[in-house]
Amino acid sequence: MVKKFVCFICLYLLVIFTYSNSEELVKITDIMSPASWFVDANIRYDGNNAYLFGSYSVDDEYFKKGILAKVDLEYQSVNWEQGIEQGDSTIIPWSLKILDNSNIEILSELALFRSDFSYNNQVLSVKRFNSEGVEIYSQFDTSGLKFATWAKLPVRYHNNQISAYYTPRQNWQQALSYSMHYDSEGNFLQSKLIDSSIVYSQDSCDRYLLKDFRISKDSSVYCFGDIHKSYGASDQTAGYIIKINSKDEKVWKKTFFPNNASFIISDLIILTNGQIIIAGYQGRVGYLYWLDSESNILRQSKLETAAYGVIPIKIMQNLNGNLIVIGQAVDWDSTSDEAGDNYIAKLDEDGNVLWQKKEGIPIQETLTDIVEYEPNKYYLAGTRKSLALLYQFEDKSISVEEQNFTKDVKVLELSNCYEIENNKIYDKAELVSIRGKVLQSFTISDKFNFQVQKDSYYRGVFFLRLSGKNGSIVKKLIY
Repeated sequence: MVKKFVCFICLYLLVIFTYSNSEELVKITDIMSPASWFVDANIRYDGNNAYLFGSYSVDDEYFKKGILAKVDLEYQSVNWEQGIEQGDSTIIPWSLKILDNSNIEILSELALFRSDFSYNNQVLSVKRFNSEGVEIYSQFDTSGLKFATWAKLPVRYHNNQISAYYTPRQNWQQALSYSMHYDSEGNFLQSKLIDSSIVYSQDSCDRYLLKDFRISKDSSVYCFGDIHKSYGASDQTAGYIIKINSKDEKVWKKTFFPNNASFIISDLIILTNGQIIIAGYQGRVGYLYWLDSESNILRQSKLETAAYGVIPIKIMQNLNGNLIVIGQAVDWDSTSDEAGDNYIAKLDEDGNVLWQKKEGIPIQETLTDIVEYEPNKYYLAGTRKSLALLYQFEDKSISVEEQNFTKDVKVLELSNCYEIENNKIYDKAELVSIRGKVLQSFTISDKFNFQVQKDSYYRGVFFLRLSGKNGSIVKKLIY
């Protein structure tokens, strides 16, 4: 009897330990900057390995270089590291793609001419590495060059092309927003002025900086950035969003300056219903704003606790439709802007906080990127001064509504597609990325089977989400 009781206690403790450990950030590995502190860290996951990439400061705020590491998730070790460099130019990696032949392609922002206080002439750099981390291809195109005193050039893959939307500051007198497009090899195709209304005066020193963009299913583009305003000795920052249609024409522009206080937009996602959620912060208080496609604010949600404030960095919608927000938590009584813990929170679609937590020691830790590799299981990237870290996290606090309908579905992998037999159980199918973006959506009622085409130009992990009146099920697909 005593033996059985002891076994029961051991089993109980094991369950408790597993449960509590699964709700902690579990460090997988890290890479160290060759020079100074990490500016950011990002993840790409192909089903077997994770790729950790980002940029680090070399000697000051402006001179940066990139780094790429391949991580073996089974052995939780770094297979190889590779610098992403171009002489003495500043280079900041934005996007990583795994090609069908297992080569890795990196898109970077390259500043050809660097001075002590700025970096000028941002252009696109395309570099390709083989599976062993050896650089096999490199080029940059200056034919679409726009002189800039300072700018950010975020680049993204879209429809087998490369797009960029940015605002170069020219001669410290005006800032005009442009679209730029390249072919799949990085060769410049065309550029177009999308907003000429961004002009600032030398008296107030207003400065516009378009930071990043997201592309919706209807090919609309939402660009977001900051407006820096100077009033005498004080500086303030407002956020702004520009919506652009598929012809690169401006549809609307909206500024965020709530309560006449600085507000910084850090991320933006587009939901399947067309609504937009922006994540940002005012001081040490985080906010989420819901907007419709016409820029009207629908509602907002505040992120903070009595013990700490929140600086959100990334937001995603998981496979169950909830929102995951990551970033940095800073104690209210902290006097240093460099002290912070890793922060992660889960909210429902309406913005109600289901749970939120912070982890780590206040030594400038920040979570910067997240992917969902299985339902409610995540890989996260973060920075801690000179380290870029890869974490694993499992959310065990799953509500009854989130339990998937477990009826088996047959998935047959063919050379160019996946064939799914749904047995007429489901009404809707969605192909979802590991970052929560719905890539394809179609009705499957009264179909015994259907096909999901593969994209031979792009490899990685995707999810097939089937839903019907009896529930839903998620299947992982690896292209």
